[in-house]
Amino acid sequence: MSWYRIEADYGPGHQSHSGEYQWFDRKLTRAEKQEVFEETFKGHDWPVGSVSVVSKLPKKVVEEKILQYKRTIEQAMKMLTVLGG
Repeated sequence: MSWYRIEADYGPGHQSHSGEYQWFDRKLTRAEKQEVFEETFKGHDWPVGSVSVVSKLPKKVVEEKILQYKRTIEQAMKMLTVLGG
């Protein structure tokens, strides 16, 4: 179970940069890392970057992910109420 940092420079002259963290329930193989990279940056021109394991998420990322998941749970609870569940 690991967090991975997926990041790339892309576009003309590779002037743009983007990155994100994703969690996987197992260690990714080299081929799986390539698939994740391609899927993450499929809409970008000429992406050059990497997929690497991180030992710890930055505090800001942890806080953002906690907030996102709390909102997801709140929305799911509202939908269960609407559906009578």
